[in-house]
Formats: sequence, C-alpha cells, structure tokens
Amino acid sequence: MLEAMNDASEVILGTYQYDHEGLTDVLERRLRGRSAFDCVVLLDREMHSLRTPYQQRPRLERLRRAGATIVLCRGTPSTGAFHAKAVVIDRKTAFAGSANMTAKSLRNGELCFRLRGPPVLDVLQFLLNERDRGEELQ
Repeated sequence: MLEAMNDASEVILGTYQYDHEGLTDVLERRLRGRSAFDCVVLLDREMHSLRTPYQQRPRLERLRRAGATIVLCRGTPSTGAFHAKAVVIDRKTAFAGSANMTAKSLRNGELCFRLRGPPVLDVLQFLLNERDRGEELQ
C-alpha cells in the first residue's frame, strides 16, 4: 500500500484510529513534494476526541499542516461509529480490511485486501459519502 502511494496523485483514507508513523511519513513527503497530490483522511469523531492512540493527534496535525484534509466522521446511526478501514489510491486501487492505521495494528493479526475494478468505486463512494457528511478539522 505504501509503495502504491509513492506515485499516486490522490489518496482517500478512512480509519477508526490513526497513528501509523510510516504512513504519516509517506503522505507528508508526498504532500510536500513537487507533484500534485491530494490527501483526505477520514477519522471517527469520537476517537479523535480521546487521547488514544497517543500519537494520533500529532500525526494528523503534521498531515493537516502539510496540506491534507482531515475530516471527522460520525458513522451511521445503525453502527454508531465511523469504523471503516480503507484506502483508495487514484480511484483505481483500494485496500480494505480489519486493520486500523495504527502502530498496534502492525503487531496484530489483521487482514488487508487489495481491490481493483468495480469494487474500488463502491469503496470510494462510501468514503466520499462519509466525507460529505463529516466535519473538516480546522
């Protein structure tokens, strides 16, 4: 997934929690690079208000200062939380699975699937709908 982001022009990422150092480094480098790059990070609103994971706020702030759009999402009334774990790169490839974008998920037994073709548009549409319902972090 990180390799695919190196040449991307757009990344839309949705996660319940966020503090992944390697992902932050790649996205920040791309945002500060010379080529056009758009990055949107969708995060559960309640998880953002908590103090865990410890590095969540500083890493999101790094991305926001570099030019990423950070959107706090509420989830749907039936689920109660924005619990998505998906990344769409250039509207062509999606990665989805059980892992949050956190350091702890790197140590867990998690699943991650790479999707191409029509399913990518379904994942993208879900993330865009949540973005539109969310509130941008200022």
